[in-house]
Amino acid sequence: MFTSLLNRIIVAALLIIAFSVLVVLDSFWLNFAVFALLLCVAMYESLPLYGLNQKFLIIIALVFFSFSIFLNPLFAMLTMLCLVAGGVAFVKSPEPKLILPFLYPAAPVFALFALLNECGMLCLVWLVITVATSDTAAFACGKILRLKKPDILRSLSPASPNKSIQGALAGVILGSFAGALYASIFVDVSFFVALGASVLACVFGVFGDLFESYLKRLSDVKDSGKILGEHGGVLDRFDAIFFGAIAMLVVLA
Repeated sequence: MFTSLLNRIIVAALLIIAFSVLVVLDSFWLNFAVFALLLCVAMYESLPLYGLNQKFLIIIALVFFSFSIFLNPLFAMLTMLCLVAGGVAFVKSPEPKLILPFLYPAAPVFALFALLNECGMLCLVWLVITVATSDTAAFACGKILRLKKPDILRSLSPASPNKSIQGALAGVILGSFAGALYASIFVDVSFFVALGASVLACVFGVFGDLFESYLKRLSDVKDSGKILGEHGGVLDRFDAIFFGAIAMLVVLA
C-alpha cells in the first residue's frame, strides 16, 4: 500500500512539473505537440472502451487536429465530425460506432486546445485549478464521511456507486470558489463571470467523471490505461477536464 501511495505521489508531482513547464514556456508549437500527443493517447485508450481496434482512427483524428495550426480548433473539430460521419455512411460501414471515439475523447481535446488558443494559458490554468480542487474536495469529503458517518452517504449515480452526492456537492462548492478566486485575480473577467464559469466547469467535470466511469463499467475495466501508473490512464485523469473545457468555452467564448 505504501509503495502504491508513493507511486501516486511521484506521478502526480511529475504531472505538476510538466504542466508548470508548459505554462511557463507557453509556446504554440510545444502546446500543439503536447495536445497532439494527448489526443493520440486518449484515442488509443478509448478504442477498447467502445469495443473497437481500428488504430487508423487515431491517425484520422491527428490529421484533422493538424488543421488547428491554421484554423480555429472548434472548426477543425466540426469538420472532422462531419467528414468522419459522412465517410462511415458513404462506405456503409457495419460499425456506425466508429464515430464514437471522435465524439469522445477527440472532440473534447479539440475543445481544450480551443480554450487555450482563444482564451489563453491563464484560462487553461484556471480550468485545471477548478477541476483539480473539485476532484480533490469530492474525494476527501467522501472518504471522511465514509469513515465517520457512512449512513448519510447517498450514491450519486449507478454509473459510479462509490461517488456520493455529498462528495460531489463539496467538490462543486470548493472547486467553484477556488476557480472564481483565481480567475478574479489573474484573468480579466468579473467575479460573477468567474464564478459562473467555475460552477459550470465543476458540474460538467462531474458528468465527465461519470461518463468515463460509465464506459469503464460497460467494458468491465478498472482503468482506461496504465500509462500514468497508479493513476491509470490519460482518460482517467482528464475526463473531468475534457468536459469542463467545454463548459468554460460556452461562457468565455
